[in-house]
Amino acid sequence: MKPAGKNLVTIALLLALLALLSACTVAQPREAVPAAEPARIEDPPEPDQNGGEAAQDAQQQDPVAQSEPETAPEDEKPEPPPEGALTKKELFDKGNKLFTQGKYRDALRYFQASSKKGEEAPIFYNIGTAYFRLNKYDKAEQAYKKALELKPDYRLAMQSLGKLYLVSGKDKLALEQLLASLGDVRENAEVLLLVGTLYEKMGDLTAATASLEKAARLAPGSTDTRLTLARVYLASGQKKKALQVFRELVSRSPTDPGMRVYLAGALHGSGKTDEAIDEYEMALKLGSTTPETYNRLGSLYCAKGMHRSGARYFRKGIDAGDSTASDYLNLAATCLAAGMYPEATEAARLAARLDPKSARAHRLRGDALAGRGEHAGALAAYARALETDSSYLAAAVAAGRLEYKRKNYEKAIKWYEKALETDSENTGSLRGAGNAAYSLRQYKKAGGYYRRLAQLLPGDSSARNFLRHILEL
Repeated sequence: MKPAGKNLVTIALLLALLALLSACTVAQPREAVPAAEPARIEDPPEPDQNGGEAAQDAQQQDPVAQSEPETAPEDEKPEPPPEGALTKKELFDKGNKLFTQGKYRDALRYFQASSKKGEEAPIFYNIGTAYFRLNKYDKAEQAYKKALELKPDYRLAMQSLGKLYLVSGKDKLALEQLLASLGDVRENAEVLLLVGTLYEKMGDLTAATASLEKAARLAPGSTDTRLTLARVYLASGQKKKALQVFRELVSRSPTDPGMRVYLAGALHGSGKTDEAIDEYEMALKLGSTTPETYNRLGSLYCAKGMHRSGARYFRKGIDAGDSTASDYLNLAATCLAAGMYPEATEAARLAARLDPKSARAHRLRGDALAGRGEHAGALAAYARALETDSSYLAAAVAAGRLEYKRKNYEKAIKWYEKALETDSENTGSLRGAGNAAYSLRQYKKAGGYYRRLAQLLPGDSSARNFLRHILEL
């Protein structure tokens, strides 16, 4: 079945996180069992609303909904703010108002005008935050650093600089800033979630667990925190704890298909196949129609030997989204196992069309054609597989098996010898070649194959019996 592809999944989800922060939107839970996905950051930081010398270093509050960043070209700039007519605080407050309206460029100019009337940490923090919203990360970093230069214990700036490093792929710097922002108290659930996620990504599951458990205690209603904690529990082998958290989340949101998918994945990972199938089926009823859900169901049904059901779900997974050669290979292999040879032939053909260099696609097509009794076409497909990859053992063995079935023993031996060129200790090829030679009454040759087979499989009585029989002849 389809490999997990954990590293690729991690990279894809990190890219999704970058897109999320660039667009300043709130993400919804993904309908897939998370592998090593970063925690969601709901939005880039909000501006510090407290300007002037009396500014207070409050903890960052939950983000509020913002409009999309402006997309006007750089040359379409509004008139600069009337610096002379407004005080520093008035400029600062006006910038905050524009920011909350989603007018980040205008807000930036007011913050910059305010800074010219006196440098203060909150002003440069807000300059950095406006640049963050405009995806100008280098300038945002400079502004946050200036804020910290003016006020070294400015935790809000540390947090935002840490988030900036996170979305820039600078994980170690991100962790350093986020930990610094927590100080000795460490009572910020949002930052603890990010810290835990970074520890998870770096492979320190013990530190990740400690950080996430504290975040969960501080914010028991945070779905993201509990999902991430459950994932870390799974990764560290604490399956019972993971299942407990996933079940709790499902009980909170019983009609959320995404939560059902999370629980199903955890059940699958814990070996509870039937329960996992039930949860995936429920997720489908609730509206989860992603290819991942269908493919996981297909894999589970195949694991139970219910290949026709597995093929049905693999087919639905293909219909639900953009399909790859791997998707069609899964379908072809499952249809073969179910004896659905016409369907297997078509799936393998489509896999080969999407990936002409896939030797497995040609071999599966050969197997399907052989199942339909189209032996010439099957042998041609096996030959094509070996043209694509001369060391592809399975194609040579399949061709040898087919020729043996057709009683073309000389040709069968040639195919098996081709397989033995790739793996001289392949027991299936040795047995097949020995049987073919025996059928041709080439007993000495057959004995050579059986002798090698007996050496590799000393406990195989059939090989010894054949060898003894040949010696008697």
